[in-house]
Amino acid sequence: MAQEIVPLGKLITEPHPARDAVHIAVEPVIAAGPLGVNARLKIVGTDDKTGLLLVDVADGPEAAGIVDPFLPYPPVRGERFFLCLFPNTVTSLKHFWSHPAFPDRNLTDDDKARAARSKLMAMIPGAKR
Repeated sequence: MAQEIVPLGKLITEPHPARDAVHIAVEPVIAAGPLGVNARLKIVGTDDKTGLLLVDVADGPEAAGIVDPFLPYPPVRGERFFLCLFPNTVTSLKHFWSHPAFPDRNLTDDDKARAARSKLMAMIPGAKR
């Protein structure tokens, strides 16, 4: 019997794994500093001009995902790229996704979205607002 969830981030343990396709939730973000290839990242603030989240290297459980593994080089401070969220952490996925660390994106008013991000940043210890 094939697995129902593709175990990305883990070694394959099935003797005959099936080919599959997966959705990977991504969030446009800005590098707060130089990042490594496949670096684990945490949210550290929000960019005042764009409203995009600022991310930096994470050493612990606060990591929400990794640098886009398909980039040809690691992002440097100020560059915008996609944060790929960790497998099986998204709580809802229908072209819109939900994750505890991110505000919902189905808001149409930019000011409401920025306010939601500010509220989120207030809940993260040490995050710059």
